[in-house]
Amino acid sequence: MGISAKITQEVKKKILISLLYHTERKKKTIFEEDLGMNKKVLLSILLIGVMMFGIGMGTYAWFTSTATSQNNYFEAGELEITGPGANKVAENVVDVRNIYPGWEQQKTINIQNTGTIPFQFKVSATSNNNTLLYNGQHNIQVKVNGGEYVGINSFNNVSLGTIAAGGNKDVTFTFKLPTTADNNYQNLLDSFNFVFDATQIENNGTGWDTYALVKTIDSGQNATNAGLNRPHINYTVAGNQITFEFVNPTTGAYAFDYRVDGEAGTRGQWADTIIKGGELKDQEIGESYNLVNVPKGETRTVTVTAAEEVWAGLRLGPENDYYLDWIKFEVQ
Repeated sequence: MGISAKITQEVKKKILISLLYHTERKKKTIFEEDLGMNKKVLLSILLIGVMMFGIGMGTYAWFTSTATSQNNYFEAGELEITGPGANKVAENVVDVRNIYPGWEQQKTINIQNTGTIPFQFKVSATSNNNTLLYNGQHNIQVKVNGGEYVGINSFNNVSLGTIAAGGNKDVTFTFKLPTTADNNYQNLLDSFNFVFDATQIENNGTGWDTYALVKTIDSGQNATNAGLNRPHINYTVAGNQITFEFVNPTTGAYAFDYRVDGEAGTRGQWADTIIKGGELKDQEIGESYNLVNVPKGETRTVTVTAAEEVWAGLRLGPENDYYLDWIKFEVQ
């Protein structure tokens, strides 16, 4: 089951779903003073968590968005020598009864970006009851996406990466109660909120990570082409933004191509054509994404912003030996 809630300027929504789902006013930050973007969405983990992020045009401050997975109950069971207690683990919810030392469980939440710009996001945990399950020496441990376990009271501002506009990402939590938990933990009940915060990738302010495009794949043919005055690609990286110069110093026309955040391509009239030479020999031309036609002796400049990755290459033109396999950049 999924929930969607979209945060936009000057709009507040209040929806009652399942056990709890409400919005509440958040104090203005220095970035939001004049933007009216002070919204926090509290979202029960009893349903699939969904986070949305939208902006309006013509504004220049950083936008933020918050979603909270609230009231996730953890209750320590009571051990009886005469026999084990009944365990209750409901499907698709984090509502666990009779947990015990050594208990462990996973929960996956799907986070969606239904806005128009990519964002970075993070998560923190808070307690509603503040019992030993939260702040005790042997408290519940949590890790996310295969990371390291930490005490749930130390699970703060954990970076979860980026999501492209219209994209989504699964976030998998693993919980456990250490085997060292003693009888002081029996019969305790606590509930925890997992708060997801999002902001623009370019926001490198306090508490947020710095992301930048990093080149991860390059065959070297592009540098060879440049040295031989053949079609080639120059590029400049600024954070998660990259500016390409598609250079064609030859006497024939070439069509460069680029792809952003895994976008879908199309199969044009040349897609099935087999390349006869160069580093792409025996491959088909394949799908195209954002073709940039560059006439002879000219250069075209394109700037793109990515949440995850950007590819650039060359597969259309008169000389197959000049073609370029994908040069790939990842946001890291």
